[in-house]
Amino acid sequence: MAPSIPAAVAATFRALGVSESAQVPAVLAAALDVPREAIQYAAALAILERTSEHELFELVQRLPLLPKSVVGLVASQSATVLPAFRQALLHGSPESRRLACAAIRATGLAAPLPYVLELVQQPQLPDHELAVETLRDVVDQLFNRSQQPGGRTALRSQREQVLQDLAKAVEHWEQASPSAPHDRRGTRRANGKETALSSIAPRLDPSWERGGEAVHGIAQGILILGEPAHPVVRRVLWHGSPATHEVMYRLLQESRHPGVLQFLTASLHERYPHPQVFVALRERRDPEFVAALLRMATGKLSPQVEQNLQQVEQFRWLELPHDRLETVPQMLQPALATFVQATRLPRHLKAAVLEWLLRHGTPSAKLAATEGLSLIDQGLAQDVVRENLNADDAAVQAWATSQLRHCALPDAYALLVERLESPHAEVRAAARRELAGFNTERVLSLADELSPDDARRAGQLLLKVVPDARAQLTHELLHPARQKRIRTARRILHLGLQTEMADTVVALTEDVDPLVRRTAAELLEQVPTPLAREALLVLLDDDHPRVRETAAAALERGHHAAVALSTLE
Repeated sequence: MAPSIPAAVAATFRALGVSESAQVPAVLAAALDVPREAIQYAAALAILERTSEHELFELVQRLPLLPKSVVGLVASQSATVLPAFRQALLHGSPESRRLACAAIRATGLAAPLPYVLELVQQPQLPDHELAVETLRDVVDQLFNRSQQPGGRTALRSQREQVLQDLAKAVEHWEQASPSAPHDRRGTRRANGKETALSSIAPRLDPSWERGGEAVHGIAQGILILGEPAHPVVRRVLWHGSPATHEVMYRLLQESRHPGVLQFLTASLHERYPHPQVFVALRERRDPEFVAALLRMATGKLSPQVEQNLQQVEQFRWLELPHDRLETVPQMLQPALATFVQATRLPRHLKAAVLEWLLRHGTPSAKLAATEGLSLIDQGLAQDVVRENLNADDAAVQAWATSQLRHCALPDAYALLVERLESPHAEVRAAARRELAGFNTERVLSLADELSPDDARRAGQLLLKVVPDARAQLTHELLHPARQKRIRTARRILHLGLQTEMADTVVALTEDVDPLVRRTAAELLEQVPTPLAREALLVLLDDDHPRVRETAAAALERGHHAAVALSTLE
């Protein structure tokens, strides 16, 4: 964004911009060194308008030290400064080349890349290495910007131009090594499947060996910036010379650059990935590649990706022993379960990976692995779940609790009831979820079928499993239908919950229906509290004689029970 420039400053630099005085270039160059953004921006604008190659180079060599607004201005008018870059890079002194490369590396300007590539293609130059590093920096910065939201679309034309420049550089190198036979031996696909590699490619031609780093940088740039189906990628990767293939294949198997890793995973979305992609999938073991592969597997894999994974029968990083699994970032462990189950790995290897996740994974990884429990021996699965019930991590305990019934442990329900008393909220919540079928409605409906002892145990368990059981029972006790109120009250008594529900039962002593009041009196007989006794005393004056009779009997039996209890004490 352009800074605000005072009117006087703007007028001064407009005048300098059209002046033919011999002192103007020196004045504008000096203005670029003034540590005020408005002055530097105005000076840069004047230099761009004058289009003097010498003055433009003064601007170019200062770019690394100038504000972002000035760099953005220059980038927006890259065509204007290209002659200055060309002169400095191709015809200037070593110092000029160094300054021009520094400007490109600091700003990420891609427009001068063809001139940089001309230097890259001359390995005999003393500053050849600087040119290669400049190429890498331009590609990296373009890749990084394209990864930002909307960046890939916004930079499409710029990426396209860079890819074309890199393709021309590859053609130059191939023409420089005419002695190399155009042999395309290597991995190929037959009937949609991968066949064995007969030979990766011939050794590099001597002319390529001299500029090995340059070739590496150019080829890697194509993989970083190009999609698998891009014409430049297909021309170089599928139809290049053996020497080109050698470099590209090595990059696919060895490069840890995020762009190359992204190219490999993006290839799996293609209908016909390059055979060397399958070789990389099979052979690579580095943690960066594994992480990129698992990031792709986060969530649900597409049918095309699954189809391509099915063509690989072996993954070196998943071979026993599973030491390499320890390098998988914890956040990607759930994706490991998804990935493994999508492959053609033998059943025992899949089971081994899932077992590792169950023993050593995060709670979310354990949960993802449980989807493949059918691959694991049931006894082993039960042992793993029991081990994790007492883990130090409460989240792991919660996961194990959630698997008790799934693994068909003989004492699953007893263990779930125990976990209702856990000091960890997540463990109690997991137990309640597993016992969700044991709800208020179900307990009330089965109460009449239970023996007195079983009914009392069910009542106490209900209070543990259902946090708002009392509220639900209250709702049923106050139901509009008289028979529903009476039936619920008697079932609460059978479940032994009359004391827990004493407040609501007392409220029933004021019910309009005498039969409901009588039922409330029967329950209050079993509630040894002053509140219950007071409610029964009130019922002694009830309008209905049967209610008064029931209340009196309840008080009498309650009195004898109290006397008997005091005698025992």
